Amino acid sequence: MIYISNVIIALTILYFCSNFLQLVLNSIKSNIEDQIKEKKILEEKYRKIKEEHDRNRIYNSINIKYSKWNKLDHTVKSKILKVKALAERGEDGEKSSAKNKLNIMLKKNNITLSDIP
Repeated sequence: MIYISNVIIALTILYFCSNFLQLVLNSIKSNIEDQIKEKKILEEKYRKIKEEHDRNRIYNSINIKYSKWNKLDHTVKSKILKVKALAERGEDGEKSSAKNKLNIMLKKNNITLSDIP
């Protein structure tokens, strides 16, 4: 009789231990799932920040390359582009006169041909 009661006590203890272990395992599983979700969120944030950084780097490199040009007034830019086109496509006298005028305009605005996009 004592033997049977010891077995019943042992089985009861095992039952409660298995329930406790199940609770612990469920808690660990939930914690891992939360960490996986948080990791995915952080990876997405990192990807967006990296894309923004890359866009800014490209934009800044373009602005640095043409910074002098971008500072000029729209009408001045328009005139320089027209004179440049005439210097490239004009007839003999017209072409040389436009080149001279273009050089004067470039010096006046402190830019070079490489500053023009």
